[in-house]
Amino acid sequence: MAINPVFNLQWHLTTRCELKCRHCYLRGRNRSSANELDLDQCCQVIDSFVHAAVVLDARPTVDLTGGDPLLYQHFWELLDYLRKKNVQISILGTPDKLNHFTAKQLKSYGAMDYQLSIDGLEEKHDWLRHKGSFAKNMEAFGLLKQYDISTGMMYTLTRHNRDDLIPVMNLAAEMEHRAFAFDTVSPVGPEDGCQSLMLSPLEFRQIYKEYLQESKRLGEKGYRTVFTRKNHLYALIMEEENRLKPIESDRTTYFMGCPIGKGLIINADGSVLCCPRIPIEIGRVPQEEILDILLYSDMLTKFRDRSNHRVCGNCSLFQYCRGCRASAWGVSGDIFGPDPYCWKQVEAQDVETPLSTDEGEESIQPSQEQSYENGRKIMSIYYGWDYQPRPKYDANVQQILGRAWRDLEFRKQLLTDPEEACQQAGIEVSDTILFELGRIEFDSIYDILADTTNQ
Repeated sequence: MAINPVFNLQWHLTTRCELKCRHCYLRGRNRSSANELDLDQCCQVIDSFVHAAVVLDARPTVDLTGGDPLLYQHFWELLDYLRKKNVQISILGTPDKLNHFTAKQLKSYGAMDYQLSIDGLEEKHDWLRHKGSFAKNMEAFGLLKQYDISTGMMYTLTRHNRDDLIPVMNLAAEMEHRAFAFDTVSPVGPEDGCQSLMLSPLEFRQIYKEYLQESKRLGEKGYRTVFTRKNHLYALIMEEENRLKPIESDRTTYFMGCPIGKGLIINADGSVLCCPRIPIEIGRVPQEEILDILLYSDMLTKFRDRSNHRVCGNCSLFQYCRGCRASAWGVSGDIFGPDPYCWKQVEAQDVETPLSTDEGEESIQPSQEQSYENGRKIMSIYYGWDYQPRPKYDANVQQILGRAWRDLEFRKQLLTDPEEACQQAGIEVSDTILFELGRIEFDSIYDILADTTNQ
């Protein structure tokens, strides 16, 4: 069982979409099919992506989205090429082009899951999307289930639909969705009218705590839907409840939080972004190699330097959160500004800068192998095991995950007291791995296994 970090692309194949959602971060961008990459260019991108994953010793996964990804004219040929290259495929789409034919095709081409957005019960969802959208999504979920395609539900939290979050969570559980996620609405710039839909930090904190309580209640009732902690401010709540303390022996590992720098975003025209909600181009494909963009982009290099995060960089939870850079940019125009949803009072303190260059060596260019090793470190630290190069096979981790898969009682004990569970099983673990085991509740042990094993 190989323990590999994941290298993910979120690929906006097209900006075309039949919806005109009030809070869509793609509004205002060019929606012409004339700007889309052709099939040959897309295949070049996939080849570049797979090569990068091999060099980084990472597992390649891609989220195909849009617009509506099914509107891309070469969609099925692209899926076939991804399948041949052993890239794991997920779809973030809309219900508009889903029918028995497309659902059957998705299954045959190996699509792992299909995520649709529900932003409230029918009245509020349709207000944000368009009339009839809620009913069409419900039909699409039923259709996907017929073809045994795993489904996920995404909820964009706004001031308008805040009261519907808990009812929609229950709906997701009753419909047996594999996963439910929510995140906050982000403006697409300081002048965006979406700021009126934003919650205050304390309002968001209260809603997040209610979400966590309801997640626990539904789990105790036996529902198997995974209620994820997509928004990274969950780390603040963990700290408040004394369930998260920084690991003082390791100040360089990014255990969780904002994923900028771990994956890349590709737009329909080939422009590459660090985040889908921050329209700042950091590269362009297929003209540039994906590995080069990941390793050498000025924006990503700045992001990995803690000293550039003027507010979050001084926070004790920097390794676990880093706030939402898209929300910061959308409100202030400053990608390194404070997260407008954050309720934590940050006090200035001395911080250590990860991934910085040693003094006096700025002019020395690393060799290709040194650059690749730096890339593997980037994948590794975001993955949250060890900053230093680690063996591809970790016997202790294999033992823990393998036993958890087979032994229900051991799995239950891991969820409550991972250190005691490992001690009783005679398994030695480091502080870093104990932290990872302690946060299994973020997704579920099944997702942890799915994200750490070759399938």
